[in-house]
Amino acid sequence: MDSQKVQGLFLTELKGHAPVVIICFVAMAFGGYVSSFLEYASYTAADISAEALPGLVPSVILVIMALLPALFVALGMYSLISASEASLRYEIGVFYSQGVDGYAVIDTWTTLYGWIPTLGYALGLVVYFGSNPAAFAGLQAVLADVASGLILVSGLPTFILIPRKLYEVLDTSPYNVVRSSD
Repeated sequence: MDSQKVQGLFLTELKGHAPVVIICFVAMAFGGYVSSFLEYASYTAADISAEALPGLVPSVILVIMALLPALFVALGMYSLISASEASLRYEIGVFYSQGVDGYAVIDTWTTLYGWIPTLGYALGLVVYFGSNPAAFAGLQAVLADVASGLILVSGLPTFILIPRKLYEVLDTSPYNVVRSSD
């Protein structure tokens, strides 16, 4: 398949799915911001609990809470894809009839619903640490671990759930019927 056709597909899909992609991006950026705040709070709670309380219960609770925004947004994106499953099947059939490979469509959707929201999450992390110098200074020694851990946690559900659902849509689409007759 030629690259102009794939590029045209991406731009067409970006225009068609722009509201949903923007909402997912903003939600993941907010999730990244909240996760950063909760991660910093967990380190602060760990410092306090080491001085005042036996154990790290407050910090464990906050770390778990730091993971929840990304998981909730990934599940929300999964639900959006599930809700529009019939129209996505139709789109795959239409694109296939125009000579576009179904897997190119899935790659495009994975970018729209996977990579772009994960970049939004990373932006939320950067905005939080950039706007809160105390958090940045306090976590500077472990900042790479915190950021990579939070991005990994947001990326795993996004890159496991979303492509899995999209491939399920592909396998149950009219494209599957047309492909099997070749």
